[in-house]
Amino acid sequence: MMTPRLRFSSSRAGVFLIVSILFVINGCTNTANTRVDGEKDYSYTQFIDRLLVVERFPEEMEDMSSAMTEQMHRRFSAHNRSVRTLYLPVTDSTALDSAAVRSRSLQAARDEEATQVLILGMLDADVVMSSVGDFMQSYNTYEFTASVYDVKSGDRVFVGTFDTHAQGGAGDGNRFGRGIGDDIVDALVEYSLLPHTMME
Repeated sequence: MMTPRLRFSSSRAGVFLIVSILFVINGCTNTANTRVDGEKDYSYTQFIDRLLVVERFPEEMEDMSSAMTEQMHRRFSAHNRSVRTLYLPVTDSTALDSAAVRSRSLQAARDEEATQVLILGMLDADVVMSSVGDFMQSYNTYEFTASVYDVKSGDRVFVGTFDTHAQGGAGDGNRFGRGIGDDIVDALVEYSLLPHTMME
């Protein structure tokens, strides 16, 4: 079965349409606006190669978190690096960086033959209203932590807090999640845990 092909005229209108479509696809992927405050052990000079992402987000954020890790996988696989995901249930009695979570995450990373593990967990979520002229706009805001551990040594080599928001709420959770995934990868590049060739 042949795949139907679109035909574009060589007119300026056709060129403008193609450019507009590319802008929408490429330029509007990241709907998240994220600020990162992190610390890295700069004696650690290895790049992340095979990463296990451990997610500790509430169940209602499943669409966002799935899109986030899918985007991270896309970015990693484009550079011959791998990402796998482990979901750990969020309970009031288990803190994000507790010894139990760290131990379980490192063991899971060893089982998956990962070189590093990234533990992500929610700190806070809120909806903020702000006025722009005569209009009110809503923003979904999220604060979460990210810790990277070297699997072989068990040492934490990076810890950061991510503050992110999206206008109009999360809206399309998939698109917002992809934006957060991009922001996480970019932060890992900026903190020298991934090569600069991975920056988009």
